[in-house]
Amino acid sequence: MKVTIDVTQLLEDGKISREEHDRLIALSKKETTRNAYSAFVVLGVIAVVAGAVGLAPHFFESLVTTLVKVVGPRGLQVIAIVLSGAGALATGGGFLAIVCAFLTLGFIGNAGFYYTHASYFVAIREPGLTVPLFTVLAWIAYSQSHRVDAKRARALVFFSRSCIFIVNLAFWIGSLWGDVRLGISSLSFAVGWALALVAVGVWATRNDKRWVVNITIVFGAIHLYTQWFERLGATPGSLLFAGASALALVYWLRNYNRGNATPRLA
Repeated sequence: MKVTIDVTQLLEDGKISREEHDRLIALSKKETTRNAYSAFVVLGVIAVVAGAVGLAPHFFESLVTTLVKVVGPRGLQVIAIVLSGAGALATGGGFLAIVCAFLTLGFIGNAGFYYTHASYFVAIREPGLTVPLFTVLAWIAYSQSHRVDAKRARALVFFSRSCIFIVNLAFWIGSLWGDVRLGISSLSFAVGWALALVAVGVWATRNDKRWVVNITIVFGAIHLYTQWFERLGATPGSLLFAGASALALVYWLRNYNRGNATPRLA
């Protein structure tokens, strides 16, 4: 379990000694160096793979075509999910865990990501299925993270967080367009999303889950802005309310992350 503390403040308050302060700072620098190293390794692997594909495009094209013929497109997706998930658990790699989550989204949620000039798009065509499924996956991964060693727990936590992010994306898309296949209206998604954000935010605050609190506040603000302007329009009054509420959220979030706000709700 990771805990965020202000070691300088603890030293000034006399809660820790100078030796303890220096030791914690040294451990923090070691962790930062390891994270930077991991990031460079990931970027290096991506560059190597991209370069290899660019040098021999016909070989990789024939390889993928052969695999598709043998296992089919869905089978190829399953292989990619299994490999990324196994790699994440074996190495504790957060990046592979995130990749595994989004590959799973593409496989089950019929989702896709698109890019044109200066524009990015995400499409989740079955938000009604994506929300409950990835909520369950997030909870399973989080629960199992307490039963394994630290390395595998890290991968499971990253996977769980990715699932939470995906659930909010699905709610966001559903609140705008609904789910035609399942007959769920956009209003149902909007109301359900609001209730889910409040419930998860209360749970996360009571249990001091800082990352979950932050992501809940961020998507809460997105939800507020989206529904406010979609349903009420961008009037002077709505702009004033939206701006004031955003400032209040930023102020509360700033205090919470600095440890000035109580981590538990009364």
